[in-house]
Amino acid sequence: MEDLYRLLGVDKDADGTTIRKAWLELAHKHHPDHNPGSKDAHELFISLRKAYEILSDTNSRREYDQKFTTSTHTNPYVPVFKIVVDQNPLRKYDELRVSFVYTGSATHFKRPSFKGFLLSSRPFVSHRMLMEKGIPVKETTITFLVAPTKSGCLRIDSASMLINGCTKQTESLFVDVIETRCEFLKKQLSDGPPLMCSIHLVIPAKGGKFPVGESKRVHKVAIPRSRVAYRFHLLGRSMKIVFSLFGATWLPLSFGIPFPFGLIIGNLVGGLNVSILYSIAGVRSRSKGALKNPLLDSYIQSGYKRGSGDFWPMDSLGLLQRAGRMIW
Repeated sequence: MEDLYRLLGVDKDADGTTIRKAWLELAHKHHPDHNPGSKDAHELFISLRKAYEILSDTNSRREYDQKFTTSTHTNPYVPVFKIVVDQNPLRKYDELRVSFVYTGSATHFKRPSFKGFLLSSRPFVSHRMLMEKGIPVKETTITFLVAPTKSGCLRIDSASMLINGCTKQTESLFVDVIETRCEFLKKQLSDGPPLMCSIHLVIPAKGGKFPVGESKRVHKVAIPRSRVAYRFHLLGRSMKIVFSLFGATWLPLSFGIPFPFGLIIGNLVGGLNVSILYSIAGVRSRSKGALKNPLLDSYIQSGYKRGSGDFWPMDSLGLLQRAGRMIW
């Protein structure tokens, strides 16, 4: 049974004045007019109003206290809400699995801001049934994959959730993050903007006579990169663009070559010059450096494909994405 006293934030022996004051404060804070478009605030406001209607009436409160005492005596299990991480410490841009585990019926989950972390994908939700003190309990796990974007001691703030009418919070967590090296230039630290690689996993259709359509799971991997490597990559991309535009305009005017062929020739010449530049400077290209990253390689080996799958399934072979990477 829902604990109405904890929902209103008052003691079980609180008088009517205290209950009314708590109700007015919470009702003002969570009123739908002050939270437009928030379904959670609307549901919480209804729960708070119901709690006040029961506890403000003497007879209703007496009946509720008797039922709540009986329910608590017959069901001594107390729901939990905790945070779990899979590794600590870890390297910069490595993925960290942050799981929020709770039991019972819950609403109004408020996750931490993850300041200093990159969200790699959408959260995963899983369920399982447990036996606690002889009572079947449903355990739910909400898992986030995040990657730290800076080194040092990073803090993951507490999360909150309304479980069985009671607001519970996890403890704050500190994660030690160590610096890592650049994947594109030797003897360089990852002090520049990382290279963001999008990958996706195609989940085939399931079912028998009426199968559910296939879907995709999009993921982002941050590849460590130094400032020097970032500037070389920026210069290389600019050179490709300039040579492509030059080939698309000068070759058709001078030799009558069709525009598409001029664009391709200019891009190939630009790519050759960029390769020479990278070779002299000892810088890996974006593709080669990304493939050297162990995290990205592990995802590719497990069935993920490069790109976010924007043209899938129309372009199942990925030809449009390959052409885009060749030009840009």
